[in-house]
Amino acid sequence: MIRLLFVWVVFIIGVMGLQACHADNSPLTPPQEVTLHFGHQGVRDFYTYTHGVSEDYPKILNFSDLAWYPPKLGTVNIRHSNTTVKIPYTFLVVGVRDSRYLHGIGGMDISAGLSQTEFTTQEQAYQDYVALITAFKKAGWQQYFKPFNTRIAKEDNFKLIMYENPSDTPKDRFVIDSGYSSDSLTLLNFKEWQTMMSRKFSRGWNGNLYLRDVTVWININKTATKPNPIANQPDLEQYMVDFHFETAKYEFYGKITDEETTEQLRQVYDESQSSDKEFRQDYETHAKNAGFSINESYQDPDMWQYIIEPAY
Repeated sequence: MIRLLFVWVVFIIGVMGLQACHADNSPLTPPQEVTLHFGHQGVRDFYTYTHGVSEDYPKILNFSDLAWYPPKLGTVNIRHSNTTVKIPYTFLVVGVRDSRYLHGIGGMDISAGLSQTEFTTQEQAYQDYVALITAFKKAGWQQYFKPFNTRIAKEDNFKLIMYENPSDTPKDRFVIDSGYSSDSLTLLNFKEWQTMMSRKFSRGWNGNLYLRDVTVWININKTATKPNPIANQPDLEQYMVDFHFETAKYEFYGKITDEETTEQLRQVYDESQSSDKEFRQDYETHAKNAGFSINESYQDPDMWQYIIEPAY
């Protein structure tokens, strides 16, 4: 616990130091449970939890954060597209926006514990993983592959999670997305969970999901172990969860420079999609050469419609 507290204190001090350079200094302690949105409502949310209710919130905001400290960690409700997903045991949530555009909150990074207690059993950690992924599934989130990702078939999901490219792997057999889930909403069984987390250099569980115009990368990783105080019982384990949310607007506008017209923006989008698809074609050929099957039925969501819609 002391080691964990030290790491988070150092991190929070760094965030507070950066935040002192902005008008969004945070004098209020956030409540134990908060509800956050993307877009302009997201700016209002962060401002309300840090400064109180006001219609005079700053419309230009680079980032804002909410932090909680053990033993009273936070619960963050991510509200989007008329559904809510609950993220418990949260240490920190940072909301960001592109200062060049008035689109509101475009990204959120959340750091949380997987379980209620800092150290827990493998069985409890597995149940908490099941609860977390089930919550996203019930809220309507779906499996997501970035336009350049290999669409590895569902039946090869665990194989992909466990796959390690040998050091002498030729380029035409190199699997670029090894270590990621290709079927994030289908739960691993307990034996698979144990196998994945017990690897010496495990990258944990990594999955990509999307809901309408928002994508999220989730990483669940075992970060420490300690002896079980109960004699002849397995070690207790510590797990952390990182979430990286992005809206389609935030991701797209972060890549452009001075394009302004809809036609110019569409050209940039189409060129990016075309380039990504070429990479995907090569990567999928390499994956096939390595013995993986491809999910040809997966269709990329049309993010262009959300990029050009008015900011919400």
